Amino acid sequence: MYNHAVTCYLVLLLFGLGMTSTQVVQAQSQSFDKQVELKDAEGIKHRLPIDFHVQPGPQATLTVTGNQLFHDALIIITKKGGVEVDLDLVVLCPDSRQKFAKSDSYPSQRYNSYSLFQEKSKGWKLEFGKDCNVTAQDLGYPTIELTTPSLAWIEVSRSGTVRAMEMVTAHVRIDMSGLAAAELDQVQAERVDITGTGSSNLSIASLDANTSQVSLSGLADFELDSLVCPRVEFDQSGSSDSNVTNVVTDRLVISVNGLSDFSAGKIQTSKEPANSSAEVSAINLSGSANVTVQSLRLPTLELKADGLSDLDLGQTVTNRLKLSASGSSDVSLTNLTAEESHIDTSGLADVEVETLDSDVFEIQASGSAHVEVQKATVAHMDVRSSGLSDVSIKSKERTDSNGAN
Repeated sequence: MYNHAVTCYLVLLLFGLGMTSTQVVQAQSQSFDKQVELKDAEGIKHRLPIDFHVQPGPQATLTVTGNQLFHDALIIITKKGGVEVDLDLVVLCPDSRQKFAKSDSYPSQRYNSYSLFQEKSKGWKLEFGKDCNVTAQDLGYPTIELTTPSLAWIEVSRSGTVRAMEMVTAHVRIDMSGLAAAELDQVQAERVDITGTGSSNLSIASLDANTSQVSLSGLADFELDSLVCPRVEFDQSGSSDSNVTNVVTDRLVISVNGLSDFSAGKIQTSKEPANSSAEVSAINLSGSANVTVQSLRLPTLELKADGLSDLDLGQTVTNRLKLSASGSSDVSLTNLTAEESHIDTSGLADVEVETLDSDVFEIQASGSAHVEVQKATVAHMDVRSSGLSDVSIKSKERTDSNGAN
């Protein structure tokens, strides 16, 4: 724990009646280490200073800077949507600073409460402990300076907005709802849980974790440039939308239904396929969901498409592929390379494969399903069809193998 520091709480009630709020966390260039003596503490990974700006609406704006500062630990919580952040705090409060400086027990438990709330007649009131009350009217634009955050939980609702350089902690939670928006440069944690509802929007440049779980519903939108995580789960419903540029993982589970959409550029394993065959990745689609992946390289893949869903895979490399298509689903694979490939279709499902290279290739079609392969290079192939189903292989080559027939 820091010298002259205790854990304290700042409650930010940012949403007044008929008012929208914007909270912004952004990096600053000035050095904060020159102002306060800081020691290492659990969860604090960096020392880059930031400013935390609270903009409750057009009538009052609170921003923090200042020269007379004292240092303390802080958790920021907004009761009616907003952001909960675990940070280091330096706050402008001259009266309390003078009293704390003269006290050997600084800061005592009497001064462990910080709150920001709205008064009907006086506007926004910023309260620091029992002996320091400042209002926006008195200070004009009161200032609070924060060192680099160890963000643990971001919760944004209504029209709130959060921008942060990084979240570095053991467990990260991000909850988005309403018209809320959040932009994060870097998230690093053991575990990450992301929830998006309403028409919320979340954008992350880089996410590095051991386990990541993303749940989206409504019109929620999620954008991610880089994801490095051994175990990843996406669960989407409603008309939610995910766009991921690059994913490095060993096990990926995607469940997409309703009118939701999942799009990825490149998904690949961090291990050699031969060393990770036990990891099973799954992509499940239902309703009118859409999944598009340009490049996919994972050890074992189980794909399920139902309803009016659409699955479009580009370059796909795996040890074992199991594809099940039913309903009126549409599945397209540009280039499939696998040791074993099993395709099972039924209903009005349609499966198209441009190029296939597999030691073992099995097709089972029923109902009015349609399977078309432009070019197949296989060692062993087994095709079974029933009902009004149709299986077409335009070009076929057999490779040398003990299992070749």
